[in-house]
Amino acid sequence: MVLYATVIPFEIGENIQLTLPQEIIKTIIYMTEIVFLYNALRSKNNFAEDQAGFRIVTVALGWSFAESLLNNLFYYLFNSMGEEFTWEYIRTAILANVQMVEKMAIVALIQTGTKLREEKKNFYFIILLICFKYIFNNFAYIYIPALKFGGDQWKILISKLVNTIVFALIAKKIFKNKNKTVEELAEEEYNKIKKKK
Repeated sequence: MVLYATVIPFEIGENIQLTLPQEIIKTIIYMTEIVFLYNALRSKNNFAEDQAGFRIVTVALGWSFAESLLNNLFYYLFNSMGEEFTWEYIRTAILANVQMVEKMAIVALIQTGTKLREEKKNFYFIILLICFKYIFNNFAYIYIPALKFGGDQWKILISKLVNTIVFALIAKKIFKNKNKTVEELAEEEYNKIKKKK
């Protein structure tokens, strides 16, 4: 977020248009966040192997809270002094929730990629999926005319919501396929005990 704040200009308004170099830098910053998240998930933690879901929720909520606070605090603070209500505040709040779901999906994919890497399995498809997500989010709504929706912010928000839900469902499917549930871990422990006898 500090990198983001130093490169991307702070503008308050409904139609913030970034230039192509700013969008590229923004994408690079997001990829840097992914590297830091990967390192955070690899570090020593107090969660057991069967508590991967708790770890994902903890990291994702912390990341979402920090990003939402840093992105929206001053926006709401400066605009709260006005007497006029605009729907822009509601859209911003909904977008923050959509981004929280996106962060949870990304953290789940990073956790799965970390586990695959530890098992010496191919995890590059996860990296490509995350890169595609960021590139699509940063460039599609600006440079693909069909996704501009004539500048209608509500249609763009609904499109981002659908995009995020599809991404989250894909991430959930990958996470469930690659991570064991509590029941599977308990069954493995039971089988180990049974073999010893």
